[in-house]
Amino acid sequence: MSFLDFLADEAVPPKEYSRWYCDRPGCDGEPHGEHWHWCKHPLDGKHSPKCRHARAAQVPPPTMWSKWLLASGRGFGKSRAAAEWLIDTAYQDEAAEWCVIARSMGDVLKNARDLSAGLAVIAERDERLRQYNRHENDIYLRNGAIIHCLSADKPDKLRGYNLRGAWADEIASWRYGDAWDMLTMALRDGEHTRIVVTTTPKPVPLMKQLFEEAEQEALRPLSERSVVFTSGSTWDNAKNLAPNTIEDLRRRYAGTRIGEQELEGKLLYDLSGALVTPDMI
Repeated sequence: MSFLDFLADEAVPPKEYSRWYCDRPGCDGEPHGEHWHWCKHPLDGKHSPKCRHARAAQVPPPTMWSKWLLASGRGFGKSRAAAEWLIDTAYQDEAAEWCVIARSMGDVLKNARDLSAGLAVIAERDERLRQYNRHENDIYLRNGAIIHCLSADKPDKLRGYNLRGAWADEIASWRYGDAWDMLTMALRDGEHTRIVVTTTPKPVPLMKQLFEEAEQEALRPLSERSVVFTSGSTWDNAKNLAPNTIEDLRRRYAGTRIGEQELEGKLLYDLSGALVTPDMI
């Protein structure tokens, strides 16, 4: 490590040591700087060789976007990116209400409790968690912010919320389209609301709608876009995934339609000449 790197790491305030974000442009997420606390094991204090942090594609766009569409293949790290964004943004803001919403209650509980990307786990590790109420499925942060854990299976339950921002997970698998409508209508608190959308893209109406919005916004300068699109594949995060699984996935699905959708993160439209299309189903 260079002397300048040493100074940069030492200059970071102690409370920032556990942060997942890196200020190096184009960072690949690999370990650097031995003085970051998240590089040390909590018991023996030794540095972990797997002490990786956010890759550049997992860092939120540095603009005043309203929707960040993070559509990628499985294992890219989109859930971790969204969870870190939600905890970080909610904690830096004044006390307000936020939410994470997924296809079912089982899915959203995973968003809260997952050992690597769970909201409650991340908030507790960074000493920002005040309480996780498992009965009400609410996460309370130390600054007074509340993150509600909601299911897209019950759109009417979204009525009455006054949210500052949200994380919508795997929207391509939501059963009810009006869950998105109810969510967007609940985003009305503060001066600028934001929503992060994470999903493996599928050619469903809601997914197509968001992609069309992103395509229209792409014609504008980045600083003026209200919808920002980030894509990625499973291979982008291969260093954090089991090598034998990566090899097997490449062998079985490389060049196939399911591989393009589930691993490459591509939105595949209807097959030419198909008698039955996804919209008909």
